[in-house]
Amino acid sequence: MTNLVDTQLELEDLMVDMSIEKMEEAMESGTFHSPQVQLLMEDTLKELTQIYKDDKYLKDLKYPRQAAFGVLCHIIPSVFQGYDLRIGALGAAGEHFPDLPLKRQLQLGTRMLSVIPGFTTGYDERNHIIIEGTEETKEKLVDQAQEIAELFPKLKPMIVKPKQWEKGESEGGYLSIRKPLISQRHKTCKNPSTKVLSAINKMQNTSFKVNKKVLEVANALGVEEVKPEKKKRGEKAKAFKLRLRAIDSVNSDSHKILGIANEYSEYPEFWFTTYADYRLRLYYAQHYFNGQGNDLSRGLMQFSTGKTLSSEKAKRWFLINIANLAGKDKLLLKERVKWVKRNHDKILNWAKNPVEDQGWRSGAIAKDGKPWQFLQSCFEYAEYVEKGSSFLNYQPIALDAVCSGIQFWSGLLRDQDGAQSVAMMPGDVISDIYSDVMAKGIEAMTEDEFNEFSKEWLRSNLLTRKLYKTPTMTICYSAGKRAFTKYVRDFSKEFMFKDREGAIKYMVDNLMESINAVVKVQRGMDFLQECVRSKGGVNYTSYLGGNIVHAPLVIYKDIVECRVNGQRFQMVLARKGDKVDDRKILTAIAPNFIHNLDATLMQMVVNACPTINSWLLCHDSYATHADDIPEMAQQCRKCFVELLSQPLLERFRESMKAQEVPLPEKGTYDLKNVLKAPYFFN
Repeated sequence: MTNLVDTQLELEDLMVDMSIEKMEEAMESGTFHSPQVQLLMEDTLKELTQIYKDDKYLKDLKYPRQAAFGVLCHIIPSVFQGYDLRIGALGAAGEHFPDLPLKRQLQLGTRMLSVIPGFTTGYDERNHIIIEGTEETKEKLVDQAQEIAELFPKLKPMIVKPKQWEKGESEGGYLSIRKPLISQRHKTCKNPSTKVLSAINKMQNTSFKVNKKVLEVANALGVEEVKPEKKKRGEKAKAFKLRLRAIDSVNSDSHKILGIANEYSEYPEFWFTTYADYRLRLYYAQHYFNGQGNDLSRGLMQFSTGKTLSSEKAKRWFLINIANLAGKDKLLLKERVKWVKRNHDKILNWAKNPVEDQGWRSGAIAKDGKPWQFLQSCFEYAEYVEKGSSFLNYQPIALDAVCSGIQFWSGLLRDQDGAQSVAMMPGDVISDIYSDVMAKGIEAMTEDEFNEFSKEWLRSNLLTRKLYKTPTMTICYSAGKRAFTKYVRDFSKEFMFKDREGAIKYMVDNLMESINAVVKVQRGMDFLQECVRSKGGVNYTSYLGGNIVHAPLVIYKDIVECRVNGQRFQMVLARKGDKVDDRKILTAIAPNFIHNLDATLMQMVVNACPTINSWLLCHDSYATHADDIPEMAQQCRKCFVELLSQPLLERFRESMKAQEVPLPEKGTYDLKNVLKAPYFFN
């Protein structure tokens, strides 16, 4: 164990060293949107603004702060390499003195540059005057780079058990790297109760290992998404470039995930550390390769310990998981089991020849499923068939909530229709709220038969479940017309409407009306907003004893377009004001309240299952061994009923001292229905 501890400490030192090296490389190459450059600008800007106000040549500048910021944008990249003074002067002055002769612009621009604290002028090999940072400035930047890198290293899994989080302490997780439980940006949030910490520690006490069979396939086939050679029909050049850039980003992440998986495949077990945001939502701290990562990331990992399938229920959930990962999660539970049995031979062949027969990641599975996790389930199914009762399940088996935000609002408001639409009722019938909303939308358009926009949408082939899903899912997080407009515009970009903006507006109105016809969440969100209006911030205690504080200050942003070494950049410097941002509080209260509820429910479920030792948790998706799923599924329902039976809205109103705000009207839904709802988490 001692050797492992020493190795872990070496790994942590390496993580920090690599971050410092990358920070210094960014500085040397003039990558000026690094955090330490922002610090340099903030340190310099205040002093420079005052100089501009007092300088006899520059005191007539109308906006000295903006001028100072614009000048810094021009020369910050040259801290190490130097920047031609003439080019910089003309660029800096041209924006602020556009009507003056070129000679006068150059004079004033040179003055603007020459008075910057921490910079000096000299000559390059061409005998051009250049401006660059002083040695003191360069040293300061490197020191800042090291300090920032030490605070924010690129984190990898641990090979020893993480340190436990304890009440009253601020250290946990890594042995030497200090990452606070709650972000430093939210210092006002107190360390949570022992109940919350208990769930956090159970989450990070789970050990994992790399699935070497999946890793072998990933190494053999590669993990890159193929980039298209040409645009889609009707796709604009800018949209095509953005799509290519997104693919590059995904491929970059995939290579990093694969690299870390190869590195950690030599260890018999490893752990992820956990931290929380100010709403007490829990996250794995590791970058790229972690349990809340993408399909590749989760497909490459499994629990380090296996469990037998000791009951028929466990075997059933094991088979259901295979169908879920193949994208068959919209079928009835019994139909998912039948799907696996019908595809028995295919699954065995995919497990036997995954490189030659890639059906596991093509067709409907590629479109609707999770191919890499499905491949892992194929390997496990083959072992299950071969070994029978001696088979050990290592793959995390997940149960997901059905649109958890609307489930919480339906429970809070006792909304019968909303509960029906999100699987909160007994009966072997799958609820599909997105299809329900879509049906309402199409019905409204059909009745509006003489409207030209309606006719265009009905013949567009765009009226799909996918179109209605995202708006429905996000409405309970305060998404509104602005967000819906952007979403519809992106979704319909390949269809040629006669009046595009008019058609988008028509669709947004249709979405709002259709969603409100199915779920009644708006009155609950309105209640929360009235409780926090003009209160100067939010401060209340969650059900498990977490202190939730949200009092963001107004953020002001200076934005300047600039060109450096022939490349065009946009520099942004954000600064906090001294007033609370009431608009942001109003916008954020509904999603923050619901996010705290889903975090609370997850922590309650973990604490309610003391015999379960392996967890992979992601907000409203809980995974454990198949053998433990029956217990976990039961506790999901019991804890939900317990939580939503509390007077949560009343307590929130009391915390905000807003007793004058009337409680929202409640319906007749009986929370106990959740206990017998088979698809509530499935």
